[in-house]
Formats: sequence, structure tokens, C-alpha cells
Amino acid sequence: MRPFVLFAGAVVTFSLGCATATVAVDGRNLNEFYWQSARQKLGPQASFALNCPEDQLQWKVLDVMPDLTGDVATVVGISGCDQRITYRNVSQVGWVAETASSGTPQP
Repeated sequence: MRPFVLFAGAVVTFSLGCATATVAVDGRNLNEFYWQSARQKLGPQASFALNCPEDQLQWKVLDVMPDLTGDVATVVGISGCDQRITYRNVSQVGWVAETASSGTPQP
């Protein structure tokens, strides 16, 4: 009976270690790891493309892929300094800029 208890304890510990955190963004529960990864990757790119400091960028999740560990952003809009750009996460490629525009962003 004792080996079963140890094994059950190992399963519970392993299961808890695999838990994935989510973060609320634009009313969606995103997988925090993938969201932070996207922000780290896209922040400098958007800052350069928009000629705008990263701390002035505003982020908007436009589309997601549902996932058991929290939704994953697939299209992100970034605006700043009266400009905006859209990035799409393309399978096997990564984040790709789709559009850029100048002017006041529409709500």
C-alpha cells in the first residue's frame, strides 16, 4: 500500500508543476508564457516600425487560438505615436507584420 501512496503523491506533484498561468488581456484569458513571449518579440519591432518608444505602445489582442492552457494570441494590433501596425502569428514562420497606418487609431 505504501508504494501506491508515494506514486500518487508524485503524480499530484507533477500535475501541479505543469499548471500554466493565464493573464487577462482585452477580456480574454491568454496563456501568460506565450503572451509575454509575443510582447518581448514584437515590442522592439513595433517600436522601430512606428518610430515610437516601447513604453508608449498600446496593445490590442485582435484574434486568438483557443487552447487548454489559455488562449494564444494570433493577431495583435499595436499603436503608438499616432500610428498603428498589425502582426499575425503565422504557423512555422512566426510573427509577421500585416498592416501599418498613420493617423489617430479608431476605438
